[in-house]
Amino acid sequence: MQIFLSYAHEQKAEAEPIAIALHARGHDVFFDRDDLPSGTEYNERIENAIKASDLMVFLLSPHSIASGRYTLTELEFARQRWRNPSRRLLPVMCEPTDMTTVPAYVRAVNILVPKGSAPAEVASAVDQLRGLEYALKVAAVLGLIGAASGVLSFFSFDPEGHARWDTLRMGLPFRIPAPEVGFLFGFPIGFGAWMWGQRRWWAFLIPFVIVASCYWVTVPWISQYTYGLGRGGADDPLQQQKQFGEIVKKISLSPILDDEEKKFLTKLDEVTIATNIKYQRSLVGALIGLVLAFGTMGSLATILPAFRSIFRWLVVGAVGGAVSGVVTIIVLEGGTGFSNWKAMGLTALWLSVFSSLVGYWLARGRTSVAG
Repeated sequence: MQIFLSYAHEQKAEAEPIAIALHARGHDVFFDRDDLPSGTEYNERIENAIKASDLMVFLLSPHSIASGRYTLTELEFARQRWRNPSRRLLPVMCEPTDMTTVPAYVRAVNILVPKGSAPAEVASAVDQLRGLEYALKVAAVLGLIGAASGVLSFFSFDPEGHARWDTLRMGLPFRIPAPEVGFLFGFPIGFGAWMWGQRRWWAFLIPFVIVASCYWVTVPWISQYTYGLGRGGADDPLQQQKQFGEIVKKISLSPILDDEEKKFLTKLDEVTIATNIKYQRSLVGALIGLVLAFGTMGSLATILPAFRSIFRWLVVGAVGGAVSGVVTIIVLEGGTGFSNWKAMGLTALWLSVFSSLVGYWLARGRTSVAG
């Protein structure tokens, strides 16, 4: 969250630890006005900084509301930015102040009166002010970014919906299926961790690399193990398809069954095979979604405490696996055919839903890990 910290010069000693506490929770805080040039450019920079902010923390004292103080100008900029100060202005009582002298714009909201550590109480109050509206906004933005990443995956699948395996060989003992799709999975998660978590380069890089690696490693192993392609196992639907074909061929030579019975048996076998293939592919989708979900949570938990919640891990596992598995079944309804459009849709939907969930938790703050 972008925060503008407004304070009188006499309060700099109180303002600095508050700014540090807010920085520690991943906020961008406009704090040190002394570094700005004087004159018109100074005023424009202050006004633009307030316009770019999501919240103003106003340190209230007789100094900050004294006539002629620049903090009153900052309040006016805030009033122009937000006509309604609710959830946009957080006044903090730093010194006893006559409330009759406090501007009406400040009195329109609850004033925080710290009972102990002002930095800790201000940081906690900021997290609460984020509220549901802000969380849903962040979830929607990150969900759209996830959906856009998923749409770009269209170019990584062939017309049958299979990933283009030979796009890249990274010197590994197995081939990477459409390696750029791994980047597309990692980008929205890494961007969200950087934008709404911590503005550090590693906050983007760690989730980006881990999520992409999860895709690269799990897709070939899960796909090959679950499908059993080329292994000829008893549960391999493609092997079953071949065996059923041979059986039907033999039955067609028998005089025992009439033509209608032969057609019915052939149709029944084809439906059985189609169902086996469809649900086996949904199992592949569910397992890949589950591993990617846990990989995402693990990567975020290394940098953000909010993602170390067991409850959220359980939610993520259920959402990641269920969405991927159920959507795979839906796109395969009516037959076993897959396509690059269906593969893209599955990727975009999973990334959209999962990115929205991550964005919601990022916006809710790093201290409330219960829900």
